Amino acid sequence: MLHALTAPFGKAIAVGGLAVLALAVARPHDETSGRRLVLHAQARPTAHYITRFEHNELRTRDSGALTTLVFKNHGSVAAGCTPIVEGPACHWLATERLEPIDERTYAYSYTEELLGCDEGVSQDCIDTPRTGYVTVER
Repeated sequence: MLHALTAPFGKAIAVGGLAVLALAVARPHDETSGRRLVLHAQARPTAHYITRFEHNELRTRDSGALTTLVFKNHGSVAAGCTPIVEGPACHWLATERLEPIDERTYAYSYTEELLGCDEGVSQDCIDTPRTGYVTVER
C-alpha cells in the first residue's frame, strides 16, 4: 500500500514542477527591470566614438549593487576618420571603464588604441580619450 501512495505523490510533484517551469519560461520579460545608464561626458563635435552608449544611453539587465564595468569595443575607420563596416580601414580598440562612485553614479573613462591599418590605408585619425560620469536611472 505504501507504493500506491508514493506513486501518485511523486507524479503530483513532477507535474507541479513542470507547471512551475512552464510558467517561468512563458512569463514575459519585465521591460522595466535592469538599469538605464546615462553618460555625461564632453565629446569632440567631429569625433566618432566607438562606444556602447548609443545617444549617451545604455540599458543593462543588471539591477544589483554597482560593480566595475569594462567594455572593449572594436571599430574600423576609413579615410577622413569615418566609421566603416567593410573595406580597407584602420582598426581601433576602444575601452570604456565605469567605476562605482556611489549607489547611483559611476566614474567614466574612455580610451582608444590603434590596432593597425589594412594595406594601403593611412592612419589620419587622432585618439579621443574622454572622462565623465554615468548616472543610473531605473
